[in-house]
Amino acid sequence: TLNINYNIMDLQTIKSKIPHGGYNEIVKLSGINKITICNFFNEKKAVTPKIENKILSATAKYLKGLQDQREKIAEQFKKIQ
Repeated sequence: TLNINYNIMDLQTIKSKIPHGGYNEIVKLSGINKITICNFFNEKKAVTPKIENKILSATAKYLKGLQDQREKIAEQFKKIQ
């Protein structure tokens, strides 16, 4: 299991927020192998704290980017009305 207290949400909650194809984006941002990322989120294999931090950092960056895009799109739709 994991050593870090994620404070805001647990690993499965984080995983549930990653859309289809999201792991590929996390791979690009983290430089970590996709299989390692899948195993990490499925809690199949332990990773070093350094790898864990890279995966979580890339995931947070990716999800924040998605959120920012959604907010911009929402603003665009508000202007249409």
